[in-house]
Amino acid sequence: MAVQRRNSEMVDLLAADFQPRYEPQFAWKSAVSQHQVLPGLRGFWPTSSVDTNGDLIDMSGQGNHLTLNGNPWRRGYNLAPTCDLDGVGDYFSHVGGIGSWCDILGSETYILQAWRGLTIGGWFLFDNAAGVEEYMISKWDTGGNERSYRLVRRVAGGIRFSVSDDGTAVDDVDTTSAPAADEWFWACGRYTDNTEEIDIWYNTETANLALAGWGGTLRSNATDFLIGGRHGGATLMTGRFSLAFCCTAALSNAIIGQLFQQTRAMFNV
Repeated sequence: MAVQRRNSEMVDLLAADFQPRYEPQFAWKSAVSQHQVLPGLRGFWPTSSVDTNGDLIDMSGQGNHLTLNGNPWRRGYNLAPTCDLDGVGDYFSHVGGIGSWCDILGSETYILQAWRGLTIGGWFLFDNAAGVEEYMISKWDTGGNERSYRLVRRVAGGIRFSVSDDGTAVDDVDTTSAPAADEWFWACGRYTDNTEEIDIWYNTETANLALAGWGGTLRSNATDFLIGGRHGGATLMTGRFSLAFCCTAALSNAIIGQLFQQTRAMFNV
């Protein structure tokens, strides 16, 4: 039987007629819509839409807009909308509250049991190399012992996803690789209630942790939800972000993988 070989030259010749998968224009036109169909979506902030206050507009349709703090800038990177944070008072926040949209337990009964949990993520870039801890997405208050969930860059440089069931005890899962300065990367953290485990993604790298002695749900508290820092405007991020999202569901590996693959061309990754 004859073997059909891939003709790379023919692929290049037909690129003008058949849109390649890895193409910034293809990623750009579908980036918002693919996030809007995520199961359990609570908030999606692409950084493209901005009101007269400079607030971060939620494109999930639920109106969970994030309040501007400091003087972050909006700009583009290639075709991607981005937001700059200078590490000195710049972050976006939403006042927390028991039962608010961001007070996610991960055991919500209106989600099918196998899909119950939490997923947060987006595209990020740090201005500097590692050396200090910087929060990316969080509902986390260390001073009041009201920790819930966070996505953060460690002092050592890797990306960490953390959860707490009582506000004090913390479970972490870390990546081995770490982003360099001025390097765009995709990060995602997932808590799965059904199997009591957490996972983290750094581009295509993944890591997993089984939760030992887990108390059953994420901590319910009134801590604020932040992008670019943690409760009270502490441990701020210096860099840029785009296409950030939060879901009250444990998204599947397939969905998480395609979010990265279908948007990475916008960031030259």
